[in-house]
Amino acid sequence: SASKMAEGGPADWQENGTYDDSNLENVDLEQERAVIDVSPMEGLPKHDNQTPDDEPQLAYTGAIEGTVLETRPRSQSKLQVFRQWSHTQIKCTKQMLNEKLGRSAKTVDMALDSRIEVLRDTQRKFGQLLYLTSQMIMNMEVVAMSQKSMAENFAFLSVKAPELALEFEYSSKIQKGISKHTEELVLQLKAFKQKMETLVHKTIEDTLETIKHYETTRLAYDASRNEVEKAQKAPPTTPTGQAKYEALVAEFEQEKARFEQLRHDVDMKIKLLNTNKVQVMHNQLMIFNRALLQYFSDNSTTIQPTIKELEGKLEEVSRNAAEWLEGLHSQDN
Repeated sequence: SASKMAEGGPADWQENGTYDDSNLENVDLEQERAVIDVSPMEGLPKHDNQTPDDEPQLAYTGAIEGTVLETRPRSQSKLQVFRQWSHTQIKCTKQMLNEKLGRSAKTVDMALDSRIEVLRDTQRKFGQLLYLTSQMIMNMEVVAMSQKSMAENFAFLSVKAPELALEFEYSSKIQKGISKHTEELVLQLKAFKQKMETLVHKTIEDTLETIKHYETTRLAYDASRNEVEKAQKAPPTTPTGQAKYEALVAEFEQEKARFEQLRHDVDMKIKLLNTNKVQVMHNQLMIFNRALLQYFSDNSTTIQPTIKELEGKLEEVSRNAAEWLEGLHSQDN
């Protein structure tokens, strides 16, 4: 401030408010920095990665003509960006409220809006399918663990119960084979789940993110359009009013260009997404169904020969028992 300079600076202020630069050659720049507040963004947080170039810089302008010291912050562009962002947010929020209250017109693209709604519904359905796949994986992992435990118990009982040794032994063999097939199915299901996650959480989400930008830009476009329409109802009669009107029109043209570009981007992304979705889901569903077919086929291949072998062993045991009984009867006679 001027009072601080008068008290602590080497240069003096004259009574008419001009700056006496007669002693300017003796000015200590660091001392001037100490007495002059050169932080125009006081109160805003300072980032840890802020470089010295971001610091406000002192500039002596017109010292010979008696003008005062100026501060030119290099961070002024950041402040302008923040102000522009705040202005856009307020404008979009106001437009959204006016649309809900029926006070403002809304730009509607029925064809594109219906495709966006279909895409969102598709993501919800695919998300449900992803959840069910996760549940199936968990259940099959539990089944595999149960099958292994049953195989161990059957093997233990084949030793402890000799009268059923064959039945327990072959039952243990069957459960061991099925548990391996179940683990293979779990691996296939996990691969299917991974592809689904990529489709749902990355590919579709990327398109939905573009749609969010499109909807925000649509609000800004409609807000600017309504402002221009309102200004056209009362044409400006002064140079200041004309300048403001031209600024509104220029802003409207910029918002319109952004809106049209994003609408085109959304349209193209949805088309590409639909093509990619069909290809991915076609391949993954074929893999999923083949994995299930292979699982049940392997189980059948494991169980049927084992059961036939067990039946043959049991028949052999029965024949041996019958022959042994006949031998006993013959000895008695």
